[in-house]
Amino acid sequence: MPKRLAKKLLIVGWDGADWQIAKPLMENGEMPVLADLVSRGIMGNLASMEPMISPMLWATMATGRSPKDHGICGFLEPAPETDLGTRMTSSTSRNCKAFWNILTQVGINVNVVGWFASHPAEPINGICVSDKFCKHVGLIDEPWPSVPAAVHPQKHLDVLNDLRVHPQEISLEQCEYFVPRAKEIDQEKDPLLRMLATELAHCATHQAVTTWIMETQPWEVLAVYLTTIDHLCHGFMPFAPPKIPNVNDDRYEYYKDVVNATYRFHDLLLSRLLKLAGEDTTVMLVSDHGYQTGHRRPKLTPNEPAGPVIWHRPFGVVAMRGPGIKQDELVFGSSIADVTPTILAMLGLPIGQDMIGRPLQQAFSAPLEIETVSSWEDIPGEAGMHPPDLIVDTFAEQAALDQLVELGYMEKLSEDKQERVNVAVNEYHYNLGRALLAMGDAHGAIEHLEPLHRKNPKRLMVALHLADCYQRAMRLDDCRNLLDYIASGECYEQGLENKNARVLPQLDFLYGLLELNSGNLETARERLLKAEEQLGQTRGLHTNLGNIYQRLEKWDDAERAYTKALETDPDDHSALAGMAVIHLRAGRHDLSISCALQSLSVLYYQPQVHYFLAVALANLGQRDRAREALEVTLRINPGFVQARELLTRLSATT
Repeated sequence: MPKRLAKKLLIVGWDGADWQIAKPLMENGEMPVLADLVSRGIMGNLASMEPMISPMLWATMATGRSPKDHGICGFLEPAPETDLGTRMTSSTSRNCKAFWNILTQVGINVNVVGWFASHPAEPINGICVSDKFCKHVGLIDEPWPSVPAAVHPQKHLDVLNDLRVHPQEISLEQCEYFVPRAKEIDQEKDPLLRMLATELAHCATHQAVTTWIMETQPWEVLAVYLTTIDHLCHGFMPFAPPKIPNVNDDRYEYYKDVVNATYRFHDLLLSRLLKLAGEDTTVMLVSDHGYQTGHRRPKLTPNEPAGPVIWHRPFGVVAMRGPGIKQDELVFGSSIADVTPTILAMLGLPIGQDMIGRPLQQAFSAPLEIETVSSWEDIPGEAGMHPPDLIVDTFAEQAALDQLVELGYMEKLSEDKQERVNVAVNEYHYNLGRALLAMGDAHGAIEHLEPLHRKNPKRLMVALHLADCYQRAMRLDDCRNLLDYIASGECYEQGLENKNARVLPQLDFLYGLLELNSGNLETARERLLKAEEQLGQTRGLHTNLGNIYQRLEKWDDAERAYTKALETDPDDHSALAGMAVIHLRAGRHDLSISCALQSLSVLYYQPQVHYFLAVALANLGQRDRAREALEVTLRINPGFVQARELLTRLSATT
């Protein structure tokens, strides 16, 4: 077995945390605990996944598996047996083991507090407190019953219930830490203070439960998840500086510091956890995505389920300290899928070959000893999972129920309940389709998006994603037919009047891609130029335009598109990589090296960019650095023929 590096392990999850917000606060001395943590360990970006929906992302972080494997694909799942017909995504519909199940199976004590989609609490080898535990009902002087199955083992229920914080226990004076002029706000007209109090109460509850475990219970591994940063950013980021035009002046003055205050508050919470953990404990701080700030904040939020994720930035955070971990180092190339493999490796356990992530080798001072198993799902043993009668495939159950209704054995659900069930089923397939498309599986994505389009051909975003799938799968006739249908004005934004004018740039972009794949290069260029004129500062589309112009060898057009992309997001690693190619072709090797290094600092695992870096270095006569870059290229992609040939030539001339 590999050597176990972490005697004890504390995992802290801050949903939505972003270095873009945290680093300036750290540099100004406003987050001293986090600053000390990274100075004694490592920090880096944690690449997220599309679509950036929190339950999907935290399930991937907890399992190392893709959404297709773990089955958590949205906020809701169908539950026709309930009054509403739906329920929040639950632990009973996760299709594979989380790290706490694996640790239970090998006899390691593990405790989990508040992790997304962890209800009902699983019978793990330790304490499990689900994400529904702190759910409050009624006023503070009314009974507050326990949420059934929110705590395992049940013997701790009474003491943990006493640790719950009700939103009405959050005083106006405490709110003034976040909103200094809180007493001036008319809470009958402005609900944001109530939202703030609710989120702080939930956060305080999870913190209290976590510290109680650390103070009173033996533990080896403890994972706590706090959703407060994400939720308060959704509520208050529109009021953060710099002021945006559509924000009321008074509300801006009231709420402009809430986001920064939330980060400072989390630094205080972290201080207590680290003190209780002690110096011999390995600490891992992670987030699932970041948050758009400043001028990158979206002007419109799509009117569809999970539309607010447009505010999410595709890079979360990772920070670690502990035995064998480098000190004061910036690491690159981490992904949310790497969290569970890294946890297993630090505890001396093998990694499942079916996991899409890998241990963060770059964080450790010596290479980790890695063993693998084909899949932890194939290894028998008590893993602290729910018994078979509780684990359900909610979508299979819905299909069976539909069949019983069709045969006349059951009455149809009420119209309202059936509609809610349909929404949950549709969102599952929509989100999974988007996830598969983002992972490069256009054919798999089509299987989920095509039926949705047939059921509701007017749903605009489904149609656009499906058209993208068709062109990637080279089903060009289907793509053209669908784009023509969208262009006819038949599609609608969900719940709104026809909004086709807003997607004309995307249409022209997809038409341009279609013409490119059809070999109509000039028509493609005309469409792309038209899209570029209309795009404004739309995130991501200028980068895609630049990539297409590169394929067309329209270098000036490509440089213009990449430049606009970087004006929108200076950390756009794809645009930086594109600029590295542009400069390399023009013989501007110093600029090419600079852009390549910037791109790799955001996302390290880009073998093509390492190769471009090597070429630029070789052209400047820096052969040793060029060979190092090529060796990295080949470690990531051993089949990169051009890199191997260049390395051979450089080695032969040494």
